[in-house]
Amino acid sequence: MKARDLWQLVRGGNALMAGIGVLAGIVLGFDGPLSTSAWLAPLAAILITGFGNVLNDLGDIAIDRVAHPTRPLPREAVTLRQARALAVVLLVLGLLAAATAGLTTFVFAVAVAVLLVWYEAALKATGLPGNLAVALLTGSTFLFGAVAAGASSASIIAPACLAGMAFFANLGRELLKDLEDARADAGARRTFPMQAGRRATFVAVHVACVLGAAVSAPIVVTFWQTLPAGLLLLAADAMVLVAPFLARSDVRTGQTALKVAMATALLAVAVGLAHSVANGMASSQAC
Repeated sequence: MKARDLWQLVRGGNALMAGIGVLAGIVLGFDGPLSTSAWLAPLAAILITGFGNVLNDLGDIAIDRVAHPTRPLPREAVTLRQARALAVVLLVLGLLAAATAGLTTFVFAVAVAVLLVWYEAALKATGLPGNLAVALLTGSTFLFGAVAAGASSASIIAPACLAGMAFFANLGRELLKDLEDARADAGARRTFPMQAGRRATFVAVHVACVLGAAVSAPIVVTFWQTLPAGLLLLAADAMVLVAPFLARSDVRTGQTALKVAMATALLAVAVGLAHSVANGMASSQAC
């Protein structure tokens, strides 16, 4: 078992994105003193996301032999026993990190873990409810960060807008993934594309992406005070809106566009934060 295989099994890039989403929620959500332990929340998100990804591959091994034969479990680079042990370790460490970050963060993390298990046990086979669960889990990273930061009703607005954008963008992406895997899923799952057809799936993807761009509008206005951050967030919204059209020509390209859109939104947060820090330092020096 190689480190590269473990990284692929936990989908390291995907897990890191979850951690960055939590970090963005912390940065946007705090409006007062921040406890040192709150910074363990991104680590908790990375570990629990890794747990969910391993759990997903364990449940999908038969499908992946057809749809994704290069993944570690189908090609037996990692054994089932090793994967199960890894899942347990990731979950325990993730919950410990969340508990250290605070009681509310721990409760949030437990709820996420329960939803991950429920998804694998039942929701995944039900089509749209499973897609909604995955989208909810993805969007929750921003709120997880805000909770860890002890966000107030005012400071939670920006993380909530990002959470809404992530929810709808990932709902669209999940529907496109099911469309791509329709042949491999036949007989194992009843996905939305199987039940509603290709045309209705694209309509649903279009609606989800329009809602994703719309719900981010309040923070586009806020971020516009920092022009580069505002432009980046606007670019992210544009990619979300264009993704369904790209998917009509190539489903995977549409999925990639939605993934890049969320990465661009996170970059916008980073640029906005860097600008605020730079302004704060300039103001201090002026005084």
